[in-house]
Amino acid sequence: MKQHRVVILGGGFGGLRVALELEKRCARMGGCDIALIDRRGEHLYTPLLYEVATGFLEAEGPDCRGELRGGVCINLEQFRTIVGPKHITFHRGEVTGVDVASKSVLLGNGDKISYDDLVIALGSETAFYGIPGLEEHAYPFKHLGHAFKLRDKLHACLEAYRQGKDNKIEIVVGGAGATGTEFAAELAHYLHGLERASHINTGDWSIRLVDALPNILMNFSDPLRALALKRLASLGVTVATDTKVKSATDKILVVERQGKEETWNADVIVWCGGIKPANVLEALVIPKGPKGHVDVDEMFAVRGVENIYALGDCSQIAIFGGFAPALAQAATQEARALAENVVRHVENRSQIAWVAPKQWHSLLPMGGKYAIGQLGPIRVSGVLGYLARKVVDLNYWKSVLPMRFALKVWTRGAMTYMKND
Repeated sequence: MKQHRVVILGGGFGGLRVALELEKRCARMGGCDIALIDRRGEHLYTPLLYEVATGFLEAEGPDCRGELRGGVCINLEQFRTIVGPKHITFHRGEVTGVDVASKSVLLGNGDKISYDDLVIALGSETAFYGIPGLEEHAYPFKHLGHAFKLRDKLHACLEAYRQGKDNKIEIVVGGAGATGTEFAAELAHYLHGLERASHINTGDWSIRLVDALPNILMNFSDPLRALALKRLASLGVTVATDTKVKSATDKILVVERQGKEETWNADVIVWCGGIKPANVLEALVIPKGPKGHVDVDEMFAVRGVENIYALGDCSQIAIFGGFAPALAQAATQEARALAENVVRHVENRSQIAWVAPKQWHSLLPMGGKYAIGQLGPIRVSGVLGYLARKVVDLNYWKSVLPMRFALKVWTRGAMTYMKND
């Protein structure tokens, strides 16, 4: 008997969780076949990506890189062996299109994968907003490859300083959201460690955190934002808000603030200033919103097209007069509701609208064994926040892996990244 086939595009937080949730519900569909397609072949835990970019920068070599990646990602090709799902198969490939008429996904190698239901979870890309020179000269910070390229550049800067080729290291981080703020704090903490070890002189490095908005961490509460600013100041990070990036060259960043242009020296420009829907969506002939997001209703169904759903950063689902945030916790919660609606569709039952939480948990590492966060009514900071973040990391791995493997990945990452702390 033909099994119901669900094809999922993207192995990130939303895509992988949809696959696991459908696996649990497979019997309700009278059997199912779940195909997970991803171009990179690994599931990346992006909240720890800053650890890869700043991890023991003075070391190099394949062993070092292997240690750094071991705590943030799992190989999707080995996922079936590790988890033992009966109905999930993985396909590595580049999605080039969707043929709605024949209900099939087109891959770059010419393969066609048919579907009964399709789930689009292709995530997002870095947005450069057409700023001259920024895409060519700044280091984006979205994927594992980005983190390693940025780490290599920082390592090269430290090596040039050590050899006396440069007498100062100047770094600008564009975008004072969670990603840019935690990266700036962690890097500053690391450089302070080099100062204590007499590997770099005090005053020979600088980190500027810049944002066009009037405050950093606009999605955080005022008390948490104040804690973050205090921590950044203690680490020597200069914060420049209400400051627009105008252009970039190899070692120069031009900004505008208070109506005047300023020219900043920048050995490294790190860009965390925004995201946009994944570029591959442009090739998919499906309804999209004005900014390129897949147009979905409150059940995650793509408007005007049958049997196609979307979630996560590549779509926008309306909540509380706005849209769901681009957070891992949002994507995983969306995934549960979407999977249930796919099954209800097969069962010929009415689908349900997603009810989003009114408050999202937030935990932000701020360099070393220090983090700030809000867990429901409880505000945490310092070492307590750091420990809470470690628990959150472990809980995530437990949610996608058997306990033995979750502990292995979490322990490997914790032991590696603590070398910076």
